[in-house]
Amino acid sequence: MRSGIEKAFALGQAKVLSNLLPDICQIQPTKGGVVTYQNGIPQSTVPSLRSYNGSTDIPCRVDISRAFRPVELKQEATETVEYNLELPFDIEIETDDKIIIDGTNYIIRKLSTDGAYDVSRQAIISRLGKDVIT
Repeated sequence: MRSGIEKAFALGQAKVLSNLLPDICQIQPTKGGVVTYQNGIPQSTVPSLRSYNGSTDIPCRVDISRAFRPVELKQEATETVEYNLELPFDIEIETDDKIIIDGTNYIIRKLSTDGAYDVSRQAIISRLGKDVIT
């Protein structure tokens, strides 16, 4: 049974998440699938999506506004290939995970480290396939 303070804290946390992280994404790990051998050939399954508070729909904020820099190009807007992503500070994520936003796949270019006073984790992501040469 949760106390009144724990309930109030959980409600406050949910409100902060919905206001500060209004978007939804999924995180697909690249490691952790089950490997089985069929006729001596390894067959691996896709690892399951990461979850946050019991759901695979993870609150986030995708900042695509930084993709347009008209001042640098003398008023000619252009699209860059990197976007900023904010996630809850206590999310389990690794740099080789794949991010899925509205059915579009992204890879993590850079993942911030945890700081003592951070309230979110930041990542720089790129669209997989279209903008990324691997």
